[in-house]
Amino acid sequence: MSVADPAVEEREYRPFRNVRDNWPQYLLTLDPLPLERDGVTHFNMMDLMVGDENLAFGCALPAIGRARDFHP
Repeated sequence: MSVADPAVEEREYRPFRNVRDNWPQYLLTLDPLPLERDGVTHFNMMDLMVGDENLAFGCALPAIGRARDFHP
């Protein structure tokens, strides 16, 4: 299943309609499609983990948990 399927896209974005705050809203999937719908930003999980994208939470947070920063 993919958010490229209109039925799946509707199912995944529908819960965000009930959230009435000013915090950023993100949909995290394994789909490579960069989408934004009704103020909800879609991120590909793999790109987020290995890339330089950071989620904005309205405050400065340290960049932690990136796969490339992990050195066992």
